[in-house]
Amino acid sequence: MKAYGYIKKKINDDGLLELKEVAIQTAPKHLRAIAAFMIKAANEIEAKGNTFDHIHLQNSWDGWCDKYPDIIISKK
Repeated sequence: MKAYGYIKKKINDDGLLELKEVAIQTAPKHLRAIAAFMIKAANEIEAKGNTFDHIHLQNSWDGWCDKYPDIIISKK
């Protein structure tokens, strides 16, 4: 799995960027895992409300490995 994106703007000096587009290159089974992760994140945001901070794909998917980019969902 690989993730690519185009920079919209630099957020901070640590390298965080706001992207105007994200492309994920992966197999269908990985897309299904990402979709399940996003549904889980949406459910946690609704359940936890203001106490929800963020959730990492790498901590939620048994099939994740170090060569994959992590996906982090945070509340707006």
